[in-house]
Amino acid sequence: PQNAPEILSLNATPGGVYFGTSSGGTVFRWTPENGVQAVYTAPGASAVYALASTQDGTLYAATGDRGLVYQIKPGNNLKETRVATLLEPAPQQALSLAISPTNELVIGTGNSAAAYRVPLATPT
Repeated sequence: PQNAPEILSLNATPGGVYFGTSSGGTVFRWTPENGVQAVYTAPGASAVYALASTQDGTLYAATGDRGLVYQIKPGNNLKETRVATLLEPAPQQALSLAISPTNELVIGTGNSAAAYRVPLATPT
């Protein structure tokens, strides 16, 4: 559709395909059963630059403007989704995410080109 935001990030999981958009800071999920649904809209974020997920279905989103990184536990809809701010770095853009073999979230940022490692909880 016209004026639709660009997809900047993509992450496929057993629970669906997630994608982040270029405007509005929204993360969407696509499943064959339900089509496209908004999962989370980050307040004040202009873009979702990167997504990463763990085996338990937890999603991580790196955003622009303020550089916030969110931990998202997707629900069936916006009201059921649980979100926490995981990192608020000094650089104003979180641009890339990866899960390391040692179960750390690795975050790459713009502007001052910093990298962060955040240990993730071990699944029980």
